[in-house]
Amino acid sequence: MRQSQKKCLGPSSGFTLLELLVTITVASILLTLAVPSFNSLTQNNRRSSYVGDLLRTLAYARNQAVTSRSTITVCPSAAPYNAAPTCAANGWHTGWVVFREAGTPNGIFDAGELVLAVHEPLSNANTTICGDANLGDGITFTNAGVLRGGAGSLSYCDARGIGEGRSIIVATFGRVRSDVTTNCRRDTSSPPACS
Repeated sequence: MRQSQKKCLGPSSGFTLLELLVTITVASILLTLAVPSFNSLTQNNRRSSYVGDLLRTLAYARNQAVTSRSTITVCPSAAPYNAAPTCAANGWHTGWVVFREAGTPNGIFDAGELVLAVHEPLSNANTTICGDANLGDGITFTNAGVLRGGAGSLSYCDARGIGEGRSIIVATFGRVRSDVTTNCRRDTSSPPACS
């Protein structure tokens, strides 16, 4: 007859159901706390990127105006990648175009003018960039780097509203800077409206 051999097993190496449930509960609580912070971080990074792009574009346009001794215009455009882009007062969130004016500067892209740079539309539908009365239709730098038409500002707004927007301020002598703006309102429309 064969003798049965008993195997000695050590302590169990798996999880109990209770341990698994506690771990899942703790993980879900941590994720619930982390997701809003991650969304805010993403929105802040997007804001920094777009405002930085616009600040660099305006600095580039001013630099081109001075170095080429010509008039350079930056204007919002719904179709910045077209062969003949059009300037439109439809908001800067649709994209913008930088071009060298030929002949008498009029702030509008005309045939024969050279496109220097373009920027695609903002990728998030919940963001907008609005200009004030002086800069809403476009920004033109003279060959001396001075702003044609007077100082003004653009406001970057997203759905978070007041306190989260940024203002791009362009001084008469062409200096460009960014600051916090109160021109935004909490808005769920797409894109949000500026006040």
